[in-house]
Amino acid sequence: MRRHFELVTETAPTVIVAFQGWNDVSGAALDAVDHLVTQTKARLWADIDPQDYYDFQVNQPRVDVVDGERRIIWRTTEVHHAVMAGVGDVLLVKGIEPSFRWKAFLDELLTMLDDVNPRRVVLCGVLDGEVAHTRPFPVAFTSPQPVTRAAHDARTPTYIGPTGIVGVLVDALGRTAYETLSMWVTVPRYALGGPQPKVSLTVVSALERLLETPLPLADLEEQARAWERGVSDLVAEDGEMASYVDTLENTVDVTELPEASGDAIAQEFEQFLRRRDDDQL
Repeated sequence: MRRHFELVTETAPTVIVAFQGWNDVSGAALDAVDHLVTQTKARLWADIDPQDYYDFQVNQPRVDVVDGERRIIWRTTEVHHAVMAGVGDVLLVKGIEPSFRWKAFLDELLTMLDDVNPRRVVLCGVLDGEVAHTRPFPVAFTSPQPVTRAAHDARTPTYIGPTGIVGVLVDALGRTAYETLSMWVTVPRYALGGPQPKVSLTVVSALERLLETPLPLADLEEQARAWERGVSDLVAEDGEMASYVDTLENTVDVTELPEASGDAIAQEFEQFLRRRDDDQL
């Protein structure tokens, strides 16, 4: 992993991670971390050489203008450093699920984490399910570590089957002394297209509760309201879809989410992963 400056931290860092790919169906977890990078003015501390891990026909480079000059930007996994009030040093890891050489990729990430000796690592993911866009999106925390589960009222991961880089990283981190949590937000299956600021807002708000400190939202709340209105307008044009969403809303209201059973959320997660497995057969 390439380092861009010598990192000096005053506290054991909190590490927040999101990857575009299998474990982020809407891209909103990555957008949430990118939002925090921008709002905290985090500095790029390290990145991974994309040549070793990415298929550029799948993750194509793009042309951009930097400091008045046209440049080729090679997308990769980056680590940004910020200092947040009430939290201290934070590393924001945002990237793309690798195309190949996953074990070597994992080794690079683990070596980086060993170098900074983090206090905790939080991995953010998004899955689709039977939820309404007009209601709060369910959030579930899991951890492979009994002590961490007890400290944060998290659940034991129970899924068995193919996984993405987040699952691989959680498995490896669960064998370390670093407090490791996975955060999963369930989003409407019928509204996955385009940016989803309400999902990103849910991710950031869940991180606020976990870290017990306010995080910068900027205009994310207004964007979330506009997104919800836009989806509602589209749903209203389709009678069958409107009836389906009404059923979802009634179900949510009866079970009083987000206070509903975390076990039900975990079951929805497992169903989502099994559907992904079936699609790949």
